[in-house]
Amino acid sequence: MLLACGIEKFRVQSEHPATARLKQIPEDFVVVEVDPEGERTDAPAYKLPAPRATAAAPLEACSDSTHSTPPIVTPPSGADSVPDMGPSSMSMEDLLGNGLRDTLQGLFGSKSEAVAMYITCVDRSDFSFATKECNIGFFDQKGKRERLHRALKAEFPYLRGETRRRSHSKGTVAPSADNTSGKDGVGIHAHGDGSNGAHDYHVVVTYDSDFLQVAYLFGEVVADAIWMWSFLDTHDGPLHLTAEFPAGATKETRRSFHEMMARRHPKIMCRVSNGRLSIRGIPGRQEKRQRNVRDGSASHFTHFLVRKRNLDMMELRILLAEHFHVPVDTVCTAGLKDKRAVAYQRCSIPRTSWQPCQEGGDKVLHLIWPGDPTSYVEILEASGPHTVPVAIGELRGNMFTIHLRDVRGMSPSQMTQRVRQIETQGFLNYFGQQRFSENTKCVTDHVGVHILAGRWPEAVRCLLSGVPGLYNSFPARMELRHVPATSRDAQCIVQALSQLHRSKFAALTEADVLGCTGYWKELCYEALHKVPYAFRALWLHAAQGLIFNRALSKLSGPGLPAVLPLLGYGVTLEDGILETLGETLAELGLGPLDNFVQQRKVLGVAMPGAMRATVVRPVNCSLLFDAADGAKDEGFSVTLSFFLPPSSYATIFLREVLGCDTWW
Repeated sequence: MLLACGIEKFRVQSEHPATARLKQIPEDFVVVEVDPEGERTDAPAYKLPAPRATAAAPLEACSDSTHSTPPIVTPPSGADSVPDMGPSSMSMEDLLGNGLRDTLQGLFGSKSEAVAMYITCVDRSDFSFATKECNIGFFDQKGKRERLHRALKAEFPYLRGETRRRSHSKGTVAPSADNTSGKDGVGIHAHGDGSNGAHDYHVVVTYDSDFLQVAYLFGEVVADAIWMWSFLDTHDGPLHLTAEFPAGATKETRRSFHEMMARRHPKIMCRVSNGRLSIRGIPGRQEKRQRNVRDGSASHFTHFLVRKRNLDMMELRILLAEHFHVPVDTVCTAGLKDKRAVAYQRCSIPRTSWQPCQEGGDKVLHLIWPGDPTSYVEILEASGPHTVPVAIGELRGNMFTIHLRDVRGMSPSQMTQRVRQIETQGFLNYFGQQRFSENTKCVTDHVGVHILAGRWPEAVRCLLSGVPGLYNSFPARMELRHVPATSRDAQCIVQALSQLHRSKFAALTEADVLGCTGYWKELCYEALHKVPYAFRALWLHAAQGLIFNRALSKLSGPGLPAVLPLLGYGVTLEDGILETLGETLAELGLGPLDNFVQQRKVLGVAMPGAMRATVVRPVNCSLLFDAADGAKDEGFSVTLSFFLPPSSYATIFLREVLGCDTWW
């Protein structure tokens, strides 16, 4: 499979390849990030750098109660659109008078009564009660309507208000709940076009069947928590609930619940693991940006030192994002680390969602991947606020301690000799297997390559290659329940395809898929664009890595340049490599070189170029053998320690040491 990633040549030739077993347990592969100051992040006395004091964000001044700067007052979300004058400045309690409360209570009953009625109707499959409604008046001030809807939801979470526009003849006078100048609740509605009374905006109250569904499945407490978090501007607080579906819940019931949550509560993530439902609230990116502007902390970040075990980079980011209630795209790291490994590294999140840890003590925050207690991340230390996040490439390098088991095909002395050779001559600086999908079978069949070429259906097919038969069965079986939980890329694209099929592409049929019609291509494009940015970036950066690997394989040998470009915009290309780069792009079906380097963004992902060293030399190599030097056919174990600079791969170094092509 390494050939499918463009990894073909060796720098130090070997007559007979050796074999070994690696990563039998994550502790066989330990990665320690070395920070920009050259400090190991696993050192007992290691401390994250303290925040730098800046004029733009003085940490001490912000916490000094005697500072002359007036405090920043954070208004409720959405308040900017509510006029703070006249009736619109009334409190939510004033908006709902006692008479209206009594009317709604008498017509719809209490929350418990509504839930009990819903349960009875589920048993009878008769939901006629849900058609009951009450027109509580018309409100031409948009701000007041918004406040009224929130007041209704706060007092009656099992009800929902709808704004309905109704036309009537010009100049008519009608009773108005918005009247501020007329008498006895009567007023004339003036409109921006100069006409009087062209439209009335009525607020009609009905049962909220979605709330009742959740209360029926999980109880009123869970339903109240979800609706309060979603609709009442309490996103600064955490939302983390666990529940179980009733024993008699059918697949259709569970599916209906998940579809409703995606429709009504897009900022809430639901995940099922081992039969338990986990519900977490994740603030949206735009909402966080608005809140950051209000509280003056738009450029503040918290830096963490973490130890992760058996997690890839995306899983690490998901765990941190869910726990701290930030978008996945805002979790930053200095570099990628191996999945089946133990790694010490630094990362950062926006400070606005950070719950400060107490100084001192030995308590470590332990976040476990759902359904797998052996995969987790521990937060060892926190530092902030910083004015910048942890940036990719912001490290001196990584120190590796790797345990190879059952090494065969070479003796300990031969391995020692080969390591010393590589220390001197170096190894080809390929992008390693961690950058590519495990389902890759062919050098031309990479998701990112298809995206770069605009082959949207092929990109979708590639993403679904780990789930046989799923691509050709769209739309009949294009549901998350058909995708293994471990196939994260496939889950992302299936979710996007399903949502778009229901909302915009309902007319699409299996014949469109099999015939690869323009309708299907359009759906594939929109679905790929709908996938979270972090996934799109990984796919496209992997394609850049593949192009580099292929070019490096073609040019390896005498006359190999010291650096080669990671193709993208803004990179300078030497004349001597233009032909090789053009051939590489042609083999991958990516068109002319000139067109390629002019692309600044692809599917919303920036594609800047860079220069990358072609040869890397490991430093501080040491070998510790578990047994005495023996014959080649008697397997031995060895612990190999070494240091590599940023963006170089330990698995590529081990490939060079053993002289074998193995996907670890």
